[in-house]
Amino acid sequence: MSHIKQHFTHTKILLRRSTSIMVLVYVLLFFKSAAAASDAPAVSFSATTHNFGSVIQNLKLDHAFTFKNTGTATLRIRQIKSTCGCTAAMASSRKIEPGKEGKISVTFSAGSIPGPTSKKIIVYTNDPRNKAVKLNIKADVRVLLITKPRRINFGKQPKGTSITKYAALEGEDKKKAAITSATSSSNYINVETNSTGFDNNTDKNIRFDLLPGMPVGRFREEITFATTHPEISRLKMFIYGEITGPIRVQPHQVSFGMISPGKALDRTIHLSTANDTSFSIRSVTSTIENLELATEIITEGSEYIIHARLNEQFNKPMVKGSVIITTDNENQPEIEVKFFGRTIKQE
Repeated sequence: MSHIKQHFTHTKILLRRSTSIMVLVYVLLFFKSAAAASDAPAVSFSATTHNFGSVIQNLKLDHAFTFKNTGTATLRIRQIKSTCGCTAAMASSRKIEPGKEGKISVTFSAGSIPGPTSKKIIVYTNDPRNKAVKLNIKADVRVLLITKPRRINFGKQPKGTSITKYAALEGEDKKKAAITSATSSSNYINVETNSTGFDNNTDKNIRFDLLPGMPVGRFREEITFATTHPEISRLKMFIYGEITGPIRVQPHQVSFGMISPGKALDRTIHLSTANDTSFSIRSVTSTIENLELATEIITEGSEYIIHARLNEQFNKPMVKGSVIITTDNENQPEIEVKFFGRTIKQE
């Protein structure tokens, strides 16, 4: 009986010691984590919003947001993102030591949409309490002279189509300025101007004619206008659309998305007749390394599938190129399908 009593007493002593050790471990871990938390960077911006006020269309404006590392460890600027392509941002340094200052330089393009505008820049840091800082750019855009509409879309048109669309001058100074010349990047887009308006319609100062010779496929052309305005001496306008031929192509461009190194990816291009015209594929080539191509005949003369495989050996940072398909059709002797994608970076 005394032997059993001694055994229990010994066990109690061991349990007490184990409990004391565990408590000590927890205390040490707590102080270690507290010390680690106190030894951290801290980003502090003097201001997170800048208002440019009233600005003229298409102006490029610069501003620098200043910040300080008020913490006790190195501050790292991990990434900077803007909400649109009209705003670019860059850090003066990616590493800021404790007590030191840095800048986020921002370039803002005012664009040509009238009225108040607001854009955001997000700065990602290693500050545990402020991992994503939002910076704001504001402006009130004054549009002095633009075209209305800002772009012309001819939509899908069959080969040989001739179609006309119109535009006019718009803005605060539309009555004070005139177009002196217009230049088209395409021989198949004809541009004419009339100060009083075609058909005596002031909403039809500019006339665009899509000519029958425009090649099959998608097009995006640029029109440049010279004006008498003292500040807006040139205006640019984009014309786009698609000329359809006897061969339908789906899709017009192919994305591999984010590519995992060492992993093959498969995509397909489908070709078929849009009418009773027959065609055959003469060749299929690619400008992209490690892209394997094969042609499958679904119905001879009317339907084909091009199989495209990006094999496991592809090791470039991105895919950017085309697959060229040649046919015996005189209206579509060559078809280009663009491919793109980006390789995932390995840590």
